[in-house]
Amino acid sequence: MILGICALAGYTGGTFNTYKSAVDHFSLLHQLSSEIDAATPGVGLVGNVRALDPEGGSLTVSWIVAACFQPDRPNLPSSMGDNNQPWPLHKTPEGCGGSPGSVSIWVDKSPFFVFNASDIVEDIQTGLMHTLLQTDSFTTNHSAHPNFNSKQEQSRTALYPFDSYDFGTLIEAFNVTDGPSANSPIPIYFVLVLGSVTGWKFDVNAKTVVRTPRSAYGLLMNISAYRQDATRAFAMLLYFTNWALTAGMVVIAVYGTSSKIFGGPGGEDSLPSELLLLPLSVMLAIPALRSAMPGAPDFGMYLDIIGYFINLMTADPCDKLETT
Repeated sequence: MILGICALAGYTGGTFNTYKSAVDHFSLLHQLSSEIDAATPGVGLVGNVRALDPEGGSLTVSWIVAACFQPDRPNLPSSMGDNNQPWPLHKTPEGCGGSPGSVSIWVDKSPFFVFNASDIVEDIQTGLMHTLLQTDSFTTNHSAHPNFNSKQEQSRTALYPFDSYDFGTLIEAFNVTDGPSANSPIPIYFVLVLGSVTGWKFDVNAKTVVRTPRSAYGLLMNISAYRQDATRAFAMLLYFTNWALTAGMVVIAVYGTSSKIFGGPGGEDSLPSELLLLPLSVMLAIPALRSAMPGAPDFGMYLDIIGYFINLMTADPCDKLETT
């Protein structure tokens, strides 16, 4: 009971900590590489994981473009004005904010999204800029990296709850505003991925100085997904609980059978009648505990082979011994 309460508290705490760490990350924004001049205008990417399909090996991320180290233009009018006119940049303490110009984003060597500066709307009272997420964001889908180091005959979900997945992508940014810098590549100064999938954590490994035929500022990024520690602990607690129930049935079955064969205190009545309901309760509890594992895949993972199936095969003969 105490272990169950601790695991449940850890699982709940891990979920809340995910939201807290997502907010804290904004104070840790930094350049991906010191090789880029900080005075060079560029962009940053903030991604929010929308969906993760472990069995299908797919990841869906929604991205928002932010500007970095781009000069303010305080002399510009605060009204919408000409659609080709760039907007003043409202910077954050990290030097990044909404993009004041139009930006083209390429994903995996193909043009994918164009952010139009004219989509920005200004609050008349505060002067702050607002963006429409439908036009200011784009969504990408990624497939998990195959593992060619070993022959893989099963899905990586068989390793639950210690399965992990890697997703790679190449992102490039280009300036599409008018002028001498039109269609020129611009650096990507930071990438931030926030996880909103319960029970999962996401790590980003990004290298910003990657040369491509179009840009010297390509962002080669790898997103790793793995289950939270609290999720793993809760799943393993349920796994060992099934084994504890199975071991209890074996002890009771052996004790009851030996008492009937060799005699013992009380003879055939040495087992209390209340224990006759135990086999049925355990047979129902084992599948229920297996189904309660958070985010568990279909039957067939390694924990089933060394746990669930053996538990049922052991519990069934014990049930017959106790009821005969």
